[in-house]
Amino acid sequence: MRQFLVIATAAALLAPTLATSAEPAPAPLRMPGLWLLSTQITGASERAPDYHYCVVADEDAPLLNPVVDLGSCEQVQWRGDWLRRTVEASCTDTEGSLRLEGRFEGDFQYSYQGVVTLHYEPARQGVETLRLNYEGRRVAPCKEHIPRGVFLIEGVDGVGNLNLSQ
Repeated sequence: MRQFLVIATAAALLAPTLATSAEPAPAPLRMPGLWLLSTQITGASERAPDYHYCVVADEDAPLLNPVVDLGSCEQVQWRGDWLRRTVEASCTDTEGSLRLEGRFEGDFQYSYQGVVTLHYEPARQGVETLRLNYEGRRVAPCKEHIPRGVFLIEGVDGVGNLNLSQ
């Protein structure tokens, strides 16, 4: 009897979480400001550089990154609640199509992390599936001299160390 009560209690506590994770949800919007981000390819021998991105209110696309070009994505479906999100999309680029599946955790106000799996058709340079680890955290408001909507990678296109105190 005691074991039944433990199982029933656990099921009752998990049911709302499982139900909300299947519900359609809008794409998460990061809090406006300067974000420090990384997008790493799982299993790659070299680490991709971290980058900054100045997010503007109501103009955000958290899947965009300078590491992998996702092409044009349609049928993007986000699901979940405010803390856990999943995403699925069908994308096309100049080399073919890809299917995107991802899951993220975090509030998207100050931080988030996630994993995105890309399934290529046809394979790209012998790669059929690619896995990306995303991580982001808001570090400051955007200063006037920092461009909006541009990937700022230190050492690329004249971008130096972003001194947040200036």
